Amino acid sequence: MVVARRSMVAWMLVVVTLALLVGGCGGGVDKDAYERGMRGVGSQISKASAATADLPADATNAQRVAAIRQQAEAISNAADQAAELDPPSDAAKWHKVLTSALGDYAQLLGDLADASNDTARQTELLGRAGKIVDRLKSASTGLEKAGYSFGIDDTKSTKTTGSDS
Repeated sequence: MVVARRSMVAWMLVVVTLALLVGGCGGGVDKDAYERGMRGVGSQISKASAATADLPADATNAQRVAAIRQQAEAISNAADQAAELDPPSDAAKWHKVLTSALGDYAQLLGDLADASNDTARQTELLGRAGKIVDRLKSASTGLEKAGYSFGIDDTKSTKTTGSDS
């Protein structure tokens, strides 16, 4: 039950993050270059999604933990990649929120994998997920209002959401 809940939260965060990237983000001195860089971040997030998407329903705990660790690594790479970008001034605040939230999400996934046999710890860690999602949503809204877009295909986001159910 806890493993299923953990997977659901992980998927929810990936979907929200993908929605964030669809919604927008901005570019350093050159908006287009920044948006291209953020599409690379989106590619890392897609890799994260793939880490758990192919798990069979009867996957062992060890298989789930390995997939969550892969997901954490891909999200961490996405956060690192985003941190290397230089957003324009009107996107800087929200870019910082996004980068920080991605890093926290990667850490959360790693912590959940470490706590794979500790239900109480998993429950405690899952309590952090809502705040991370809120930060991702805030960044998405802020960047969208500032006029940034990554041009990620909406059907990919919808497909990811659909496979979650």
